[in-house]
Amino acid sequence: MLPEFAWSANGEFSFPRSASSGRSEFAHPDYSGIDWPKRFGNEPFAAMDAGQSYIRLDLGPAYATVSHENLWLGAAKLYPILLSNTAPGFWHLRLGTRAPVAVGPFRVDVQAFWGSVSESSFFDGNGANDSNILVGSTVSMEARFVPGLRIGFAAVGHFADQPLAFTPVLNVRRLVDTSVGKSGLDSNTIAALLASWVFPQAGFEVYGEWGREERPLDLGDLLREPDWTQAYVFGVGKLISAGESRYRVWGELVHLGQSAAVRYGRGFVSYYTHSGVTQGHTNRGQLLGAAIGPGSDAQSLGIEAWWTSASFGASLQRVRYDDDTYYQRFARFYGESRHDAELTTEVRLGRGLGPFDVTLVGRRSRRYDRDFLAARTGASTRQVESNWNMQLDLKWNAPQVLSRK
Repeated sequence: MLPEFAWSANGEFSFPRSASSGRSEFAHPDYSGIDWPKRFGNEPFAAMDAGQSYIRLDLGPAYATVSHENLWLGAAKLYPILLSNTAPGFWHLRLGTRAPVAVGPFRVDVQAFWGSVSESSFFDGNGANDSNILVGSTVSMEARFVPGLRIGFAAVGHFADQPLAFTPVLNVRRLVDTSVGKSGLDSNTIAALLASWVFPQAGFEVYGEWGREERPLDLGDLLREPDWTQAYVFGVGKLISAGESRYRVWGELVHLGQSAAVRYGRGFVSYYTHSGVTQGHTNRGQLLGAAIGPGSDAQSLGIEAWWTSASFGASLQRVRYDDDTYYQRFARFYGESRHDAELTTEVRLGRGLGPFDVTLVGRRSRRYDRDFLAARTGASTRQVESNWNMQLDLKWNAPQVLSRK
């Protein structure tokens, strides 16, 4: 029997939701405040959207864009806290400066956007909350007397059906003034400080992000517990030149877990989840922020090399997934022995063949206790899985046609 498809307002085919308790059977079993299904149904489905389409208007030093593109917001190269390309793109209006503008001894860059994100078909049966307003803004600056150092502030907020929610997120005071929370808005804001320092002569860069899922109650609260609901990213990179060859070594770590696993006094607050905007920081069931997800942390190391017509890359990554669930549900029974952890190695080979670029990628992952499946069933032994993946990419560089008058 063919599955019953439905065409939803966000432009995707969907399956009917489970009628039991108004919640899809495929919704995440451990989080109620995030639309992050473990599986997108048990039948094939199809979707079509506008991809990375946009229309842009440049006006002097500023620009305006109507876009369906993914937005990458942050200094991180792998797992930015606020916005990444993990989830599908979404329609939005984006305004900003085309290039940093000179303001005294500083060069300032300002960006802001206003858009809408959608719920997946595998979350709940409430059609009234299938979309929410997503807004964001960032301000960064570079001092002329400290070249290469860029410091910025960014905030991204979800507002449940509040079409005029653009202004509050641009107001930094909203993040520290508890009286704003009494306005009755169902909203959730994630804010982060961003920094990067590039030394071109040495071929070295260092960057970082520090964010909070929950705004401080007041200045005293921020001073006493700055790590409450914090997340952070730290990364370094070094470029080495040798004749026509280039080599780069890099590393990045990201932490999205609880600031203290045994601190219950203020309750658990998991990243990207929320009780008012119940879809959390997602679009169509996928994370808008770091792909590793709430309660997770990752460390990555890599090396890359480029020659005249060939390239090579290798990396090693360790990820520990969803510690928030582990500490709440399983740590008291298993101690440290049943974390969901994964170790992945990747090798990438590239070669230029005339107008074509050929890239071969091989990955091997070894994952321990995926999704805590063995712990959920009370199994006495841990679950270990090994996965191999091969990927072949072929890119054609179309020749440019030049005309002379």
